[in-house]
Amino acid sequence: MAKPYREGSHWSFRLRIKGEDIYRTGYATQALANEAQTEIRFALRQKGQPAAAGPFRTTLGQAFMNYARERLPKLKGANVDAVRINRYLRAVGLPIIRLKRLERPMNGASIYWEVRFEAETTSRTPNSLKAHQAKLSKNSSQSLLVRQRLAGMTMSDVMTYHIQEFIDAMVTEGKGAATIDHERAELRRLFSHAIHIWRWRSIETNPASNLNVPVVNNKRDRVLSNDEWRKMLKALAESRNRYAVP
Repeated sequence: MAKPYREGSHWSFRLRIKGEDIYRTGYATQALANEAQTEIRFALRQKGQPAAAGPFRTTLGQAFMNYARERLPKLKGANVDAVRINRYLRAVGLPIIRLKRLERPMNGASIYWEVRFEAETTSRTPNSLKAHQAKLSKNSSQSLLVRQRLAGMTMSDVMTYHIQEFIDAMVTEGKGAATIDHERAELRRLFSHAIHIWRWRSIETNPASNLNVPVVNNKRDRVLSNDEWRKMLKALAESRNRYAVP
């Protein structure tokens, strides 16, 4: 077993198993680093092969492609997920998702979309939109860089603090709480799929959980119309609770 070593305030280690170079850091003690080594060795040497190429050879971007093939056909609202996933695929130059809605759901109404992947062609931006596009790019420059780094990392290397860095970048750029929550949820679903469906044992916990994210405020202030007010008073008057109207 490779001996862990200190890096700043944490413990780290490097392994090479079956041609795989593995680096891990962030462990509070040497014992925890040794325990992690043991688990990784077990995961890589277990009988049978993990789904796809496994967490040590599959980048987050590639995992999103596999996830999209397996999961999106079954989601009625897959077009929304495809938009978010495509941002990761574009970040590392992978083919993007193209969805085609099926006229009639297949397999007892469980398959709604045909999922394809196409290389994205560069489209010419109209002059009237160039300034707006440049402003959006500038305002999202940091999160774009972090997204690109995430998409290129192997799934086994992605830790909670990597995703927290992505969240923090979006907060700094002024992204809304709901937008950030959707991004986090997409990553959380991907890792949940890897853990529970692909059985990638080396991913012990979902790194997109337990993050410090802005609270989504769904409260709305709304004033009743006169017609709604009259209907409410009528319903209250018919109530057997004599305290309802007061």
